[in-house]
Amino acid sequence: MRKVIVFEIRGPAAHFRKFYTNSSSLSYAFPARTTLAGIVAAVLGLPKDSYYRLLTGKEAHYAVRLITPVRKIMQTVKFVRTKTIKEVNGSGGPTMIPTEIILPVRGRELIYRVYFYHDDLSFQEELAKQLALGPKFPVYLGRSEFLAKIDFLGVFSGTALETNFVDTVVNLELLKDEELLFSTLHGEDLRYLKEKMPFSFNSDRSIAATASVVYEVGGNRVGGNFNVPAFKIESLGDVVLFMEPGGI
Repeated sequence: MRKVIVFEIRGPAAHFRKFYTNSSSLSYAFPARTTLAGIVAAVLGLPKDSYYRLLTGKEAHYAVRLITPVRKIMQTVKFVRTKTIKEVNGSGGPTMIPTEIILPVRGRELIYRVYFYHDDLSFQEELAKQLALGPKFPVYLGRSEFLAKIDFLGVFSGTALETNFVDTVVNLELLKDEELLFSTLHGEDLRYLKEKMPFSFNSDRSIAATASVVYEVGGNRVGGNFNVPAFKIESLGDVVLFMEPGGI
């Protein structure tokens, strides 16, 4: 039976920069698959750019749930202007960059629940062990200014489930004809936003693949006709759809 690692990452604010944004720094509402890979690497203390082959879409599998509904605000942030290496000392003066920041709709913290499994069981066991001890490198929500905490919930088993509603964000590739459902079983309206996100990196950190991923704006389950089974974790009550095509 498949075992899945579950942990939560939390913090007061986040910025997950969109790869196609220009001078204004726009943000995704939740961490992209590549960001989740970076978080896993930080927990294990893997050096920068060393882990892409370990965490490809064939071996490493991720899902993420927004525990708290989120909102976006735009703030102008002062940075040091560094058009040349000589300006790192601040001699180039400041530059003002409009920056989109993610905040919780309610409460004081953003909380993202992350589900992960790896086909290499030794890798998975090492990650679970390190999550219990604490991350080797600091973890943050997209930027070093937004430090985060990790709560390790445990390693859980579950069962495959044919369903039309899941708790996690959904890769549109996993929908038959990209068909979403726009009301719950109780007739409540569902509203979605789609994010085009990096899915994997090449060894030089260039983007190897992208994916269109949707989430429900109000924090409700995502409804759709999925072409792969979901994964139900009974002890948490969570219904999970991993981002990678092929299913669990």
